[in-house]
Amino acid sequence: MAKVVPGDVTLNYVEAGDGPPVVLVHGMACGWRMWRSQIRALRPHYRTIAYDQRGHGESSAPVDDDETRYSLEILADDLAQLIRRLSLAPALVVGLSLGGAVALELAIRHPGLAMSLVVADAGSGSDDPAAARRLAEDWAAATEAEGIDGFVALMLASPFFAGYLQRGGRRARRQLELLVRRHPARAMAHLMRQALGRRRPVYERGPELSRLNLPTLVICGERDRVCRKPADFLAKTIPGAELVILPKLGHMTNLEAPQLFNATILDFLGRAGAMPAGTIQSTAVNQ
Repeated sequence: MAKVVPGDVTLNYVEAGDGPPVVLVHGMACGWRMWRSQIRALRPHYRTIAYDQRGHGESSAPVDDDETRYSLEILADDLAQLIRRLSLAPALVVGLSLGGAVALELAIRHPGLAMSLVVADAGSGSDDPAAARRLAEDWAAATEAEGIDGFVALMLASPFFAGYLQRGGRRARRQLELLVRRHPARAMAHLMRQALGRRRPVYERGPELSRLNLPTLVICGERDRVCRKPADFLAKTIPGAELVILPKLGHMTNLEAPQLFNATILDFLGRAGAMPAGTIQSTAVNQ
């Protein structure tokens, strides 16, 4: 593990492999460890970096009450600084859930730092922003009142992780709990309110998304109901974007079916010219 200081925070990251740079951006309350399978798959071909976003794991978690320090824009600026500090530009950026939103925000706010994007299971809350904000506020308040135990209980009961828990049973539940417990409760509450509760629906970002000019792969689990419509919108709005629906999967596609997820990414990279075509074939369903 290593640390880098981009601006006002210190970010914890791991690095493996050599070749074109890939940066993996994790989902809410998961941390870099959610990417273990992807790191193993990518490192034979790529310089692969996975990091803890601010408020997660061993990265900085500002403790003051300025919630704007946990906004989606700030998270994207952190990623931009990480890419610059590690001389990764232009990097392939892979993000899932909150990480997918951060990847898109990076491409909008910092043109030229990403050479291509993989955006997986992103855009939740876009279909009913008011309800999404109320839920985020409720979860933030519960986390502040009950601490990390209350937050873990909320995450384990969340529909976002239901597919992973159903597939993996007790082992998946233990792994997920270990992932979530690594993060400070106060930071999780701030992230809930700011990065999740106050982000703009993807449908409002059409003009910005339509100006993106980089290869983009949009991934969504077939059973990820909260992200299917946003995924369709992203694929139709970003010029040249591809949409891959992974069959019978929910929200956490990289954890639910890691081999299929990895093959899908590697196949996209081959066709996008980032590695020799035909290295690995994907069995994903292209839409």
